[in-house]
Amino acid sequence: MRDANGQILCQLQGKWTSWDFKFSRDGIEFAHVTKKWAGLGKELFTTADNYILNIDGKVPANNDLRVLIMAAVMCIDMVLKE
Repeated sequence: MRDANGQILCQLQGKWTSWDFKFSRDGIEFAHVTKKWAGLGKELFTTADNYILNIDGKVPANNDLRVLIMAAVMCIDMVLKE
């Protein structure tokens, strides 16, 4: 992910076969997203999913990176899981 000037803010890393993604730069993790297991019945018979997004406290509350991370998580869900 890059800012308006083309500077790298962070990289998205993960496996498309599972819900385990992290946002990091230079070995520092800014955020991590995983899928929360909803139980066998819900997983088999519905398309509803629950996710856990943890944005590290190192990212200030008013930082645009928080918005970009949330938007990236929504895009991953739409592209890979719908």
